[in-house]
Amino acid sequence: MRTPVDTLESERLRVRRFTGDDLDLLARLLGDPVVTEHLGGVKDRAGAEQTLRTRALDYYDQHPGLGMWATIERATGRPVGFHVLNHIHGETDIQVGYALFRDAWGLGYATELARATLDERQDEALD
Repeated sequence: MRTPVDTLESERLRVRRFTGDDLDLLARLLGDPVVTEHLGGVKDRAGAEQTLRTRALDYYDQHPGLGMWATIERATGRPVGFHVLNHIHGETDIQVGYALFRDAWGLGYATELARATLDERQDEALD
């Protein structure tokens, strides 16, 4: 099965799989109380490490084409957060989600990549 979100790019963004080297990035994002207000609250480094392992690294193998991906500005290479396609609490329904560093808010990144992700998934379903 092709995993389109592993190579997905939009006009200004690209996503890539998280790696173990991204723990600092994720810990910084999940340590921000404003960013995580609607994500269950702040996670310490251990919580960020667990999220990295279960919501990204392990999830990729268990659910091809789904998971949590680092979101990067194409022009600068700067990480701006993450986007996610995953099952809602173990159900078959798929949710689109994101978390962005505050300096990336208000730029339309969440909408841009959500649309690109959904368009790619629809294209894959038609193949």
